[in-house]
Amino acid sequence: MRGLPVSRRGMGTGAFQSGFFLGLFVNPIVIVALEKGLVVPRAQAVGLVGFVLVALAIVAAMAGAARRRPAPQFGA
Repeated sequence: MRGLPVSRRGMGTGAFQSGFFLGLFVNPIVIVALEKGLVVPRAQAVGLVGFVLVALAIVAAMAGAARRRPAPQFGA
């Protein structure tokens, strides 16, 4: 929340909570669909989702590192 201006913190908190609870709702649907669609045990479906999320986290971290700007130099 520190990165948001005071006037937008309520919206940021609401967006976070909305995304969190949407994920809680969608997760069982995705897991059961993978379990039935791929005909695999539930543990393997959960593992597959985990691997996909780790891959997305790595891509997001790399994109964030590529966009990072150097800190301004004061007094130079």
